[in-house]
Amino acid sequence: MSKSKSARAVLEKMNGGPLTFAQLVRAVRETDEVSQEELAKKLKIGKSFVSDVENGRRVPSIEKAAEWAVVLGYPFDSFIEAAVRSMVAEADLPAAVNVSITAA
Repeated sequence: MSKSKSARAVLEKMNGGPLTFAQLVRAVRETDEVSQEELAKKLKIGKSFVSDVENGRRVPSIEKAAEWAVVLGYPFDSFIEAAVRSMVAEADLPAAVNVSITAA
């Protein structure tokens, strides 16, 4: 198990379940010890968008979630799964989300 997957497992245990995209982004930012402004610059987005994401007001597209993971150096499956989970919850759908990425 990779270091980042182990960290995610610990965070999910502490959280009492899977992380939302907002929780994942905040955890990554705080782990990497960067400000919202610095994160926004890395991702080429506005600081207010980072704030909206971290506060659960916005969720980027699946494509953007994967792009963010790559830019930040994290496994993109974690970001995709958290983004889809947040989208499903936002739509108030009674569904569980598990993502398994395989080579195309």
